[in-house]
Amino acid sequence: MKRYLCIIFLFTVFMITHVQCQKITLIGKVVDENDEPLTGASVFFEGTTIGSSTDIDGLFRLTIENKINASFAISFIGYQTKIFDDYSVFLGEEPFKLVLPSSPNVLKEVIIQEPLFSQEAFMNSFKKNFIGDEKFWKDCRILNEDDIRFEYDKSSKTFTASSDIELQIENDYLGYKIYYTLVDFQALFSKVTLNQNNLKGVFFAGISRYVETKSSRLIYKKRERAYENSSLQFFRWLAKANWKDRTFELFDLNKSIDFKEYFSVESGEDGSNVTVYKHQKALQPSDYVSDLQILHKRNHQSQIIFKTDSFVIDRYGLNTNIDKIIFSGAITQKRISEMLPLDYGIDF
Repeated sequence: MKRYLCIIFLFTVFMITHVQCQKITLIGKVVDENDEPLTGASVFFEGTTIGSSTDIDGLFRLTIENKINASFAISFIGYQTKIFDDYSVFLGEEPFKLVLPSSPNVLKEVIIQEPLFSQEAFMNSFKKNFIGDEKFWKDCRILNEDDIRFEYDKSSKTFTASSDIELQIENDYLGYKIYYTLVDFQALFSKVTLNQNNLKGVFFAGISRYVETKSSRLIYKKRERAYENSSLQFFRWLAKANWKDRTFELFDLNKSIDFKEYFSVESGEDGSNVTVYKHQKALQPSDYVSDLQILHKRNHQSQIIFKTDSFVIDRYGLNTNIDKIIFSGAITQKRISEMLPLDYGIDF
């Protein structure tokens, strides 16, 4: 599952998106393998601030304003996290009972060898590629750094990080606390080093939930800057189909496109139904539907590859078929310190 323009404002502009309401309620009961209720289990939509917890009887009720294209997660310390891409089982009149299995106690093989790099060097490299630029480190801190394990494979020149414990990240820069289950982290280098100049690529994935901790005029401005040139901003822009809005411009082989020849965007029950018309180029893989360049406010350049000819953008601005729409370039450069919850700026 898984990204600077600085503007000085004389006044604060609050980005609010108004959408139509279609409330739905999820109800369930979370128990352990002995059918005992789990009190205080977290229930949430991945990557958002939308969540709750179970009561003393293991019951929860969570109401959201519209259907959302985000995974529904249930987690509890010492138990395996359950992820639902389809959460319809929780939409019945009676609570859906979910059994959370306990986490297995797996003893990892320990190989005693001289580390290639110091723990400090590993941590600094991890923070550069996960948290972001050093200028954010003071205001975006991992509270449980000691729970992170590092490894380096010399043969593949790959640096990996893992943790059995949910990472707790205090992001004072944007005013959120982030709970992050690190599923995968890999940084590939061109030689055996941690030097960023030799970084070929980085990938990380995880399950996150956000809790707002601060709000002020300054923080709202910072959030607006973080929102600029994000994939969230792009899909919300695309859903509106207002091609006169030049926040983003799209090009094919460096030529500005006629949007009506490349896309159809129709309003539907769950949001905007997007059709991508095929514009495959010679020698491209057969699963490519369209391959376009993106220009954000005539400054930041990115690329998008569509491997699907249709998808839905919901009323939060989240899209289906996320594994078939691939970004590269500036829009992918944001790290945790500049990532907003997926329900950011939505006012129902």
